[in-house]
Amino acid sequence: MQDAAINVLLVDDDNLNNLISTKYIKKYFANSNITSCLNGKIAIDLITEKKVSQPAFAYDYILLDLNMPVMNGWEFLDNYRYLETDANKNCRIFLLTSSNPR
Repeated sequence: MQDAAINVLLVDDDNLNNLISTKYIKKYFANSNITSCLNGKIAIDLITEKKVSQPAFAYDYILLDLNMPVMNGWEFLDNYRYLETDANKNCRIFLLTSSNPR
């Protein structure tokens, strides 16, 4: 029996991190739909467009980098909560950072 597809949104300005995350997700959830956005603004715009074009669509997981240009992870979270795209509150958001403390 095939597991139901999961929808994952990667929000990270580092393409290498997105590639690695995609590989790991696909390894454990072969039937996954993964979308990558390079900053929070692009992600908010995408979610807003999906809300209009596919009202029933919701992401199951969002992997969110905190340090990004244009709109960082904290700003994304501030905007995301007002979109009301996850009526059932099923989406799980994981905060990520690849910052190197010096």
